[in-house]
Amino acid sequence: MMYANGDIFEGHWAADQKHGPGTFFHMSKGKRYDGEWADGTAKCGSYSEVHAPPPGTLGSLPPIELKQADAVLAGAKKALMGQ
Repeated sequence: MMYANGDIFEGHWAADQKHGPGTFFHMSKGKRYDGEWADGTAKCGSYSEVHAPPPGTLGSLPPIELKQADAVLAGAKKALMGQ
């Protein structure tokens, strides 16, 4: 779905709401969110740059410093599915 401001959501829907896996592109900010949605609300996922800027660019995302970031995200997704 493309919104009037140019943002885009690609993913699953249920009852006219984002629900399940999906990607939201914040086009004006150059960022994307990949994650799980429930009843229209993002529950767990990760942000990344649509086009990676040079390191240290104002407004760029800081590096992830979790030692096991993928394991943390997998645990959050598992907990969400167990609801």
